[in-house]
Amino acid sequence: VDTAIPLDKFDKYYNTNYFLSYKSKFAKLGFDYVQNTNSAYMDTHHNLTSLFFMDYHINENNYKTYSTLNLFPYILSNKNTDDLPLIYNLKKIDYKILWFDNSIVDCESYNIDFCSENIDKPFSHNFNKSIDKTYFSADTAAQFFKRSPMIPILNKTKNFLGIYIPETLYDVRENDSLGIFMKKMNNIEFENKGYFFFIHNFLPHPPYVFNSDCTLKSKPLLTTKNYIEKHKHKSGTIGDFEGYKANYICMLKRVYEFVNFINKKDRNANVILISDHGQNIKDFFYSRFDTFTLVKTNEECQYKVSDRLNTINAARLMIGCTIGQTPDFIENKTYFVNFERGNINIGGKFRLEELDPNSDYSDFFK
Repeated sequence: VDTAIPLDKFDKYYNTNYFLSYKSKFAKLGFDYVQNTNSAYMDTHHNLTSLFFMDYHINENNYKTYSTLNLFPYILSNKNTDDLPLIYNLKKIDYKILWFDNSIVDCESYNIDFCSENIDKPFSHNFNKSIDKTYFSADTAAQFFKRSPMIPILNKTKNFLGIYIPETLYDVRENDSLGIFMKKMNNIEFENKGYFFFIHNFLPHPPYVFNSDCTLKSKPLLTTKNYIEKHKHKSGTIGDFEGYKANYICMLKRVYEFVNFINKKDRNANVILISDHGQNIKDFFYSRFDTFTLVKTNEECQYKVSDRLNTINAARLMIGCTIGQTPDFIENKTYFVNFERGNINIGGKFRLEELDPNSDYSDFFK
């Protein structure tokens, strides 16, 4: 659940009373809401990379030479996946990974074998799969053009000639990934079938286009450019406070529907719903590293779930519970990682600082 702050902090800021009621409802369904969890990093690229590495992929020892192509979602391209610990372990136990994506990060652009459309196709795990059959990669082409002078030249040319090229529209309905999962899987039996569902639910992340009942607002199609222009002066804050509130309440609605759905479809499943990171609320509290975490483990895996659950230990818990071994949790760490120069599209050099995971980060962000 991308960019979801903890439920108790949501209540505190918006003066609502969701925490106690939802925690009780989740508990009755066998789901444990875990308080005081923190993310390892402060953005999606790094936290979802750490999920697949099951470890701190970037740290004090390697940040100066770490490549942006070794981050999510690029790591899920065909040529890289076999060496990722999470996928390696899933293949080893013959589990099929299915990726339910969103409008921002499209599965087909990275690895069509993982896309949720393959639910009815047979398993095709093959460690020796050759990549020689890959003739075209949309992502590689996109990265090439982003790093070349061609796009700036095109933009200057069209502005000089007065040519209008419309922004590409994306369908924000795809951001309700939990809702899409339930619709797609409703008539499919997957209990005890060996599936690992990676659902990147783009709620309550902006753009804030959902009402609290999960219906779309009046203009469901937005352009990337228009959204950035509208919110460019609000970096580091929630920005549209009422929009975040509506998207968050919609997220809670979907999460509650999802836990009911899973209990009916696969009561013995291991499930973790966790936000990759939180979000700061300007002049109120600093919650970028504070996360929403909800856990259900099967009867054979009744390990004590602690506040150490970040995306790394969540992956370790999932694998441990699935193969019947005690999860090998690692120490909680929190890193601030940013670009000293460059960005995610063109590459560059990182800067890194380890933070105290027990801090409220107020001094750091100020």
